[in-house]
Amino acid sequence: MTLPRTLVTAAGALLAAAGTAFAGAEASTTITYQGYLQEEGAPYDGGTATLHAMVLTAPSGGFAVATTGSNGTVVDVDPRTGFFTAEIALNATAYDANNDLIPIFNGQDRYLRITVNGETLEPFPRINPAPIARDVVDSAKAWRTSGSDTWLAAGTRLGIGTSNPTHNLDVPGNTRFGSVNTDFLFTDAMLAPQISTGILEITGGSDIAEPFNVAGDAEPGMVVSIDPERLGEMRLSSTAYDSRVAGVISGAGGVNPGLTLTQEGTVADGEHPVALSGRVWCYVDADAAGPVAAGDLLTTSPTPGHAMKATDRDRAPGAVIGKAMSSLEEGRGLVLVLVNLQ
Repeated sequence: MTLPRTLVTAAGALLAAAGTAFAGAEASTTITYQGYLQEEGAPYDGGTATLHAMVLTAPSGGFAVATTGSNGTVVDVDPRTGFFTAEIALNATAYDANNDLIPIFNGQDRYLRITVNGETLEPFPRINPAPIARDVVDSAKAWRTSGSDTWLAAGTRLGIGTSNPTHNLDVPGNTRFGSVNTDFLFTDAMLAPQISTGILEITGGSDIAEPFNVAGDAEPGMVVSIDPERLGEMRLSSTAYDSRVAGVISGAGGVNPGLTLTQEGTVADGEHPVALSGRVWCYVDADAAGPVAAGDLLTTSPTPGHAMKATDRDRAPGAVIGKAMSSLEEGRGLVLVLVNLQ
């Protein structure tokens, strides 16, 4: 059946080359192509569809450097969503003046022409394969794409959200992992890739935090303690030498959390990131126990959400927030604190 002209597709061509792209004139390669098929605004429910592909040298057509076989590729289409995944085998078809095969992918722009059940989809999207290295030892390989044995060459810089990466992996802004342990192992059994690195540099903040719901008029910089009446939640500290002290709400003074550990939809989630370790600006009451100087141990004070100098060594164990890194002679204000609960 030929699909009507109301057919639309939203798809990306993800290269998972089976040949040796960029390592000579390959005779064949395979790409993975995903998309959605719709028919009159609804997901296509025809069961299967036949795809033919052609790799072109220009968006207006140019000439073909590769095509699929005459039988094309038959794909199963999800009747609920119209989603499909196709493994498309491409064969090189063009020769240069020396009668040598022109590489399917050689670093120059290529455009993908897809025909579904005889209907050509337009426009032709540009596809640029990643460089592939297959003749190096495993220890020299840098990146591997999910679900294939394709490696990017050692030294390749990958930028997400930047066209000028300065590190092997450069991601400006926020980076989110679904479910990871300390080895950065994804626990989703459907994905399960591993990420390992020698040095992980976080440039967005300076403390390690967990999000908690906090009772009271909470704001960044305030000291919080475990709330014994609400499981997994906090409240503003309001007593001196509180052994339930847990940390400082991160974000005061323009210093944000560097790493936030959370699990949404469980007791390990909340509204306020509470710094459990690292540098954070903290509200201190210097009138409660005297002036604070860099190096002083800090504990909770009677002033809600404020710390004070820990002068009573007998009461301090178990109630120390950390060490002051700046000074406050009098009154109430922000002090830079190295959070180190003890």
